[in-house]
Amino acid sequence: MHVIIVQESANLRDYLDATCPLASFAFARLLRDRDIKVNGKRIAQNITVCKGDTVVLYFTAKEQSRTFFDILFEDDAFLVIDKESGVSSEGLFQHLRRGRELYFIHRLDRNTSGVILFAKTARARDALLLAFKANKIYKEYHAIVVNSHFQKEEGVLHAYLKKDSERAKVQIFERATQGAVEICTAYKVLKRYNGYAKLQIILHTGRTHQIRAHLASIGHPIAGDEKYGDREFNQKKHVKRQILVAKRIKLHLFNFPQMQDRMFISKYEAEL
Repeated sequence: MHVIIVQESANLRDYLDATCPLASFAFARLLRDRDIKVNGKRIAQNITVCKGDTVVLYFTAKEQSRTFFDILFEDDAFLVIDKESGVSSEGLFQHLRRGRELYFIHRLDRNTSGVILFAKTARARDALLLAFKANKIYKEYHAIVVNSHFQKEEGVLHAYLKKDSERAKVQIFERATQGAVEICTAYKVLKRYNGYAKLQIILHTGRTHQIRAHLASIGHPIAGDEKYGDREFNQKKHVKRQILVAKRIKLHLFNFPQMQDRMFISKYEAEL
C-alpha cells in the first residue's frame, strides 16, 4: 500500500507520473482492478484530484519489486542514474529525493531512457547548471528513425525551434522566426535496416523535444514517437514509445576532481 497526499490539483495520471514512478507502469492495471482509492473511495477511471486529497495505491508484490533505474555513480555531491523508458524525470526525482538532499538539473522525456544527472549539494547544482547553460556537457543519444535514406552518412543540422505551449509541442523552422531559438543537432548513421536506421545524435543545444522534432522535420521521425512520429510505421512495427536513448554523458567540471573527463554510459540500446 502506498499513500500519497495530493499537493496540487491535477489529472490523477499526470499527478502520479510526477510523484510515483511505479504508478507510471501500473496505472492501467490499478484502474482495471480498482486498486486505487481517492479519499477512501475506489475508482475505475482517471479523475481530477485536488490539493489535500488522499490517494492510496495497492501495488502487487511484483510491481513493488520492479527496478526502473540503476545508479551509475553516487558520492556526496552527485547522483547519476540510468533511467528506464516509461518513467518521468520528475517522478524519478521525487522517488530519489526521499531521505536525501537532491537538486533537479535536467530532464529526459518520459519515454526516453538513459543517463540523467542530479546534484546533491548547492555547489554541485550550480556547477552542473552552468555547464549545461554553456553547452559544456557532451550529450550523445542513440535512436531508431524512420526512413533509412540519408543524403549524407553524417552531418550537422541547424534550424530554429519554437514552443507551442497550448499543444505541448514544438515547431521547427529553417529560418529565424519570431519567438524561436536556434538549435544544432549532429547525427551519424550507425546502421541501416529495411525502412529504418540507427543514428548517433550529438546535441550542441538542448531544447525541449529538440531531437524528436528536428529529425521529424527532415523526414526521419523517431520510431515509436506518438507526437512527432510516423503513425503508420509505429502501428506496423507495434512500437508505442519513442526508441531514443540518452546513451552517453561526459562531464568536465574543473572544481570537482571526480568529474573531470568522466563519461557515463547507459546500458539501454536503441533497438526495434
